[in-house]
Amino acid sequence: MLEFASSGILGLFGKASSIFTTQGIGSIKRSTLPETISHLTNSLDGE
Repeated sequence: MLEFASSGILGLFGKASSIFTTQGIGSIKRSTLPETISHLTNSLDGE
């Protein structure tokens, strides 16, 4: 699961120039992506 989620996040960063525009940022903020990344990060146990 972690590998799947991290590859999706890396894919998002790969498209950064087209996603991180004013409209793209607004869309990301309205999505569940920030919460998903937060849950994923908080679930890591340091291993």
